[in-house]
Amino acid sequence: MNKDMINRLKTAAGYQKKAIMALLPESTAGHLEVIGKEMKQMFAELMIKGVADAAKQDKDNAVEDKAPQSKAVKKVDIG
Repeated sequence: MNKDMINRLKTAAGYQKKAIMALLPESTAGHLEVIGKEMKQMFAELMIKGVADAAKQDKDNAVEDKAPQSKAVKKVDIG
């Protein structure tokens, strides 16, 4: 997408938010703002945790790949 389209989508989302807030009582609008901020923070925390877990898993997989393989030794009786 180009920048112009992204800006239009952001503007449209802002208008949608204003329209929904206009339909609700004013006392509810404040609560929804707080809830929205909390949801953004929770989403950000989940994303950070997901990225950290994926990086840890990648690191663990890389260590396993580089670990030397144990060689099996078979005893043979010469006799």
